[in-house]
Amino acid sequence: MTGEKSVLAAAQEMHRARVGCVLVVDEGGTPLGIFTERDLMSRVVVPGVDPEKVRLADVMSEDLLIAGPEARVNDVAKQMQSRHIRHLPVVGDGKVLGILSLRDLLREHLAAKRQEVQALTAYIQGESKQL
Repeated sequence: MTGEKSVLAAAQEMHRARVGCVLVVDEGGTPLGIFTERDLMSRVVVPGVDPEKVRLADVMSEDLLIAGPEARVNDVAKQMQSRHIRHLPVVGDGKVLGILSLRDLLREHLAAKRQEVQALTAYIQGESKQL
């Protein structure tokens, strides 16, 4: 979505797509910023700004943390937590490949932990059968 779009248009798109943010890009698709539910609340709703009249470029978060497709999940999660970021664009070869959410990373972490528990359980059950 370009920075010239209204906040209302962005909020409608977020609602339609059931997502918590939209990436703000230039005409070539290069990320310029991100507009999140938190930005909507703190920069539009609470100050009483008209969402039909304000542009995304005026209220988006510009200090983007971007990851490449080769980034390690644990490294990205640590960076997001330390900077209090919930959404992270993934960019490769100058193109936006997607947006990771903290929820996505937590799901991945939980899946890995479940596999560990299953492996340990299988190991322990195998040991007890041999005794």
